[in-house]
Amino acid sequence: MKRYERHGKIINVDELRRKTVLVAGVGGLGCASSEILARLGIGRMYLVDPKKVDEPDLNRQILYDHDSVGRKKVEVASEKLKMIAPDLEIIPLDLKIDERFTPPQVDVILDCLDNWKSRFILDDLSHLHRVPLIHAGVKDCYGQITTVIPGETQSLKELFPDMREEKVLSVHPSIVLLIASIQSFEAVNLLLGEPKLAGKLLIYDLEDLSSEVIELAR
Repeated sequence: MKRYERHGKIINVDELRRKTVLVAGVGGLGCASSEILARLGIGRMYLVDPKKVDEPDLNRQILYDHDSVGRKKVEVASEKLKMIAPDLEIIPLDLKIDERFTPPQVDVILDCLDNWKSRFILDDLSHLHRVPLIHAGVKDCYGQITTVIPGETQSLKELFPDMREEKVLSVHPSIVLLIASIQSFEAVNLLLGEPKLAGKLLIYDLEDLSSEVIELAR
């Protein structure tokens, strides 16, 4: 298709259109990652988030605008993504990631959540159903990404056993968009059979424009 000609020689779009992703959390990371994947040609996408758009979200959650405030995130995001990629099959799930959540059958899970309790539940589900998970997290000007492959890499619980919740996180919009870009890039790599961050942790700090890739124990 003509819409994919700018990246069609870099990415196997035909293969990508046969893939299904689950985006857990449609906030800053989830908005940007889902939009990039939609533009690249992903075939089916589940969006999971129970929240409504709030005004402070607008500094970084790029699928929303002033008129979105008060509406369900998954509804607004679905509408915007459909405008970008009409052929994309989108399934919005107005649900919380908790002990009652049953994930649909997908090829990869994108962890775009903002709390560790839900992340660890998602991590358990990833291992139970043997589905790879790409974790991304941001705070202030700092971001991190790793790919968890059940049976091959450490779980999130093993990597981050002592994480504590913070009620309100400050975050710079630029780190959100940067980390989401890498997360969606890694999702495509994984879906096409060449993940770059399995067993590795990528960290990026905008304060000094530094980045590091840490090899993790298997």
